[in-house]
Amino acid sequence: MSYRLTSRGGGLPEKRERILPEKNFNQEVLDALSAHIAVLDHDGRIEIVNRAWREFGADRALGTDKFGIGSNYLAACEDARGEGVDEAGGMSDGIRAVLRGELPLFELEYPCHSPAQQSWFRASVTPVVVKNRGGAMVARIDVTERVLVEQALKNAEDKQRALAAALARERERSIAAQSVAKLGSWELNLLTSEIFWSEETYRIFEVRRDHFSHTLDGVMALIHPGDRNAVTAAIDASLTTRDVTSIDLRLLMPDGRVKHVGATWQTFLEGNDFPVKAIGTCQDISERHAVNERLLQSEQELRQSRLHLAIAQRVASIGSAAIDFRTGKWDWSDETFRIYGLEPGATTPSAESLGARVHPEDRAGLLSNVPLARSGITPPPLEYRITRPDGVERLLRREATLVRDDAGNVTGIVGAVQDVTELRAAQRAKAKADSRLREQAAMLSNAQRIGRMGSWSFNLRDGRLVWSDATYELFGITSEEFEGTFDHFLTFILPEDLPSYRDALARVCPETPLLEAQYRIRRPDGKVRWMNERGNVTFDENGHALTRIGMVSDITEQRNLEAQLRNAMRLEAIGQLTGGLAHDFNNLLTVVLGNAETLSAGLQDNKQFYPLAQMIMRAGERGAELTRRLLAFARRQPLAPKITDINELLLGMKGLLRQTIEGNIDIEWDCDEKLWCALIDAPQLENVLLNLCINARDAMPGGGRLTISTKNALLEKIGSDAGLIPGQYVQIAVSDTGIGMDPQTLARVFEPFFTTKGVGKGSGLGLSMAYGFIKQSNGQIKIDSEPGGGTAVYLYLPMVPGSVAFDEADADRKIFPRGDEKILMVEDDYLVRLHVAGMLGRLGYQVTEVSNGPEALEVLKGDEDYSLLFTDLLLPGGLNGRQLVDKARKLRPEIAILMTSGYSKELLSQQQSQDQDFLLLKKPYRINELAIMLRRALRAEPETIH
Repeated sequence: MSYRLTSRGGGLPEKRERILPEKNFNQEVLDALSAHIAVLDHDGRIEIVNRAWREFGADRALGTDKFGIGSNYLAACEDARGEGVDEAGGMSDGIRAVLRGELPLFELEYPCHSPAQQSWFRASVTPVVVKNRGGAMVARIDVTERVLVEQALKNAEDKQRALAAALARERERSIAAQSVAKLGSWELNLLTSEIFWSEETYRIFEVRRDHFSHTLDGVMALIHPGDRNAVTAAIDASLTTRDVTSIDLRLLMPDGRVKHVGATWQTFLEGNDFPVKAIGTCQDISERHAVNERLLQSEQELRQSRLHLAIAQRVASIGSAAIDFRTGKWDWSDETFRIYGLEPGATTPSAESLGARVHPEDRAGLLSNVPLARSGITPPPLEYRITRPDGVERLLRREATLVRDDAGNVTGIVGAVQDVTELRAAQRAKAKADSRLREQAAMLSNAQRIGRMGSWSFNLRDGRLVWSDATYELFGITSEEFEGTFDHFLTFILPEDLPSYRDALARVCPETPLLEAQYRIRRPDGKVRWMNERGNVTFDENGHALTRIGMVSDITEQRNLEAQLRNAMRLEAIGQLTGGLAHDFNNLLTVVLGNAETLSAGLQDNKQFYPLAQMIMRAGERGAELTRRLLAFARRQPLAPKITDINELLLGMKGLLRQTIEGNIDIEWDCDEKLWCALIDAPQLENVLLNLCINARDAMPGGGRLTISTKNALLEKIGSDAGLIPGQYVQIAVSDTGIGMDPQTLARVFEPFFTTKGVGKGSGLGLSMAYGFIKQSNGQIKIDSEPGGGTAVYLYLPMVPGSVAFDEADADRKIFPRGDEKILMVEDDYLVRLHVAGMLGRLGYQVTEVSNGPEALEVLKGDEDYSLLFTDLLLPGGLNGRQLVDKARKLRPEIAILMTSGYSKELLSQQQSQDQDFLLLKKPYRINELAIMLRRALRAEPETIH
C-alpha cells in the first residue's frame, strides 16, 4: 500500500522559512542525521526540516529543496488518497495525540512507493516545545531494506517448503530428470570413480569443463577441507542403501570465497546388490544459507534483547505489564512479579490480585485507569503504595500507554511499573540536604560578612582564582570587575608590602604547606585596609604546588586597636612611674610647705629671712602644682566628681577664653541645648579645656578659627575608641584650623614632658594631664589631626541623663577652726608624721602617732577614747587605710574618720560610690585645709575641700 500527501489547495503552499531559536534546535545537528526530521508547531504546521527530509522531497519530484516548510502536515495526511490512506489517517491521529499531550511517543510503519521504486518507512513522533507551546517532531527512518529482506526470506522459505514437498512426491522419479529441470546433475561411476557433470553443475562449482579431472578426487579437492570427512562418510553410508542422501557442504573457491552447496544423491545397485553408480543433484544454497544465518542471528539478537531487557528491568527495578481488552488477559514481566514480592508465574495477574496488594487509599485511583483506557484516554502517571506478602510497604510508579489496532480502536494498555521507594526517600533526603546546604551556605556567607572574612581558592594548573562574595566585599569590587587571576589580585596589594607577601609564598613547601601573610590593600574607593591571609597549599608527588585554598580577613580595626592598646600600655607604664614619683614628692612637699608656712609666720618681722621663707613656699606650691599634673596624667589624683551642666560650665569660661585667646582668632560655639549632664570634676575639666584652647591658639600663629562644640553621643560599639565602653556620653569637641600634627607626633602627644613648643614655652604636661583626668573619669579622649589640616580633640564624658547640675560652695579657707579632741594619726612616712603632728598640736588637738594599721588597732583596743582616726590610705603592715577604717569602726563605731592620700585607685573608686562615708584630704595640704577638714569630720559633715 502507498499514499501521497497533498495540500488542501491542490499543491504545496508558498515556501516560508520559520527558524526557531538555536538554543532549541541546532540545524547542523539535524542535517547530520540520516533520518527524515520535521518539527511541527501546535497546529501541525511544518517549522523545521533537515537535509534528509528535503532530499526525500526532491527525490519525489515535489519541486522544492525544503520540502513542506510552511505546509500543514496534518492536513496533508488527512487529504491523502489512494493506497496507504489508512496509514495516513493513523499518522494524523497519532500526531494529534502527541500534540494534545496524550502520548509521549507515537510510531507507525507504512509503505510510501514512488513510480521508480518501492519504499517503506517507520515514523516516530515525540513532543517538543515550539514557540513556547507544545509541538511535535516527526522522524522517519527508511526500513525498505529490512522489509525486502523479510520478503526475500519469506519467498525463500516458501521455495524451500515447495522443494521439499516436490522431492517427497517425486522421490521415485529420476534424479537426473530433476537436475535437468532445475538443478545441476551429476553421475558417479563407483567402479571407476569417474564423475560426469551437467552444465549447471560446472556453473555451480565455477569450473571449466576442460580444467576438471572428472574424478571423485577432483571433486573432493574443491570441497572445503573442513567438510571433506563428512562428505566421505555420507558417500560410504549411501553405498549400502537405496535411500536418498542429502548433505550441505562448502566449496572453497580459488579466490578464497566460500560457497554453500546442497547435494542430494541416490546409489544404484546391480546383481547381488553391488553398488555401481550414484546419481544426484547439487544446488547453490549460499543465498538461502545467508538468509538462514540472518534469521538465526535475528533470533539470537531477539533472545539477547529479551535477556537484556529482563536484566535492565531487574537492575532498574522496572517491570512491564499489559492488558489485552479483547481477551481480558493480564500479562506481567518477571520483574513485575518480583516488585510485588511474588515468584514469577506464582499468581495470575488480574484486577483482583493487584487490588489485594495495593494500599486501600490508593486502590480506587489505580483500578480506575482501566475504564479510563477503554474510553480512549491515556492514563496519567501514578504513584501508589503496595504491601508485599512479607509485610513490607513499597512505593511504586506506573506509566502506561494505549494499544490500538489498525482501525485505531483501543485494544489494550501497556505500561511500566517501577519501585521508587528508595528513589523518593533519596529525593527527600537530597532535598533536605540541599536545604541544609543552602542554610549552611547562607550562614557561612553571613558569618564571613559579619566576621569580615572571605574565602578563596587558587588552581595553579589553570591559573584560575575564585573568591567568595564576602571576599569581593572586602576588596570593594564586584565579581564582574575581578579578572579571576592571581596577577589581578596582586595589583590590590601596596607595593611596599609585595616583597613580604612574596617571601611568605616562597616559604610554603610540602613540609610546611601553611600560608600565612599580612599585607595592606588599596581598594578602588581609595581606602587602605589591612588583610590577614591564611591558606593551605596542596602538592603532587613531585612537590609541585597544585592548589591554594584559604581565608582572608580584614584586620584593620584589630591592628588599630592593637596600636592603641600598645600606646595605652606605654602611657600606663609611664603613668605608673610618674605616679610613684609624684606620691613620694607629695610627701616631701607636705613637709616643705608646712615648715615654710611656719617659718613665714614666725619671720614676718625679719626682713632678711621672711622673703626667703616666702620663696620656699612659692617653690613648694609650684612643685605641688607639678605633682598634681603628674598625678592627673597617672590617673591617681583624688577627684570630686559632681553632676555638671557642661553647657553652663562652658558659658562661664567664655570671658576667660576671650582674654586668653588673643590675636585674629575667631571663637565659634556650637552647643546642644538638650545636652545631658556629665559626672565629672568640674574644676579639673575647666583646667583641661583651658589647656586645649591654649594649645589650639599656639597652633594658629597666623590666626584662624577655634570651634568648641557639645553634643550627646551614643556609642553602639567600641570601634576605634579602644577602652571606651559602649553607651551614652557627653561629647566636647575643641577643633582648630592650625598647622596640625604628623602621625609620629600624634603617636606621642599624650606622653608627659613631650612638647613641640620651643624651650620655655611649655612643660609638655597639658595633654598628658588631660589624658589622665579623662581616663580616670571613666571617659575617653581622642585626637584627629594631619599636617596643614588642623586638629580636633574629642572628650567623651560619662553622662547622667535627667540629672540637674549643682555647685557646692567652697569652704572658707580663711578660717582656722581649732579643737581639743583626741586624734589617732596613722602615717608611715616619718617626716610627714612629724610635721602633721606639729600642725595638729598647734591647732589644739591631742595627738597619738603610729606608723601602720596593726599598731593603730592595738591603740584602739585600749581604754583611751579617740574622737577621730586620721590615716593615710597606703600603709605598711598588711592593712591599708580602708581596711583599717573597717576594723576600727568595729572596735569604735562612733569614731570619726578623715583620710589623706596623694593618690589611690581604691580610694578613687570608693569616692565615686554612693555609700562613701569618710572625707578625703588631698596631699599636699595647708594647715587651714587640715583645720577645716578636721572640724567637718568631727561634725560628720561629708563635704569636700576643693
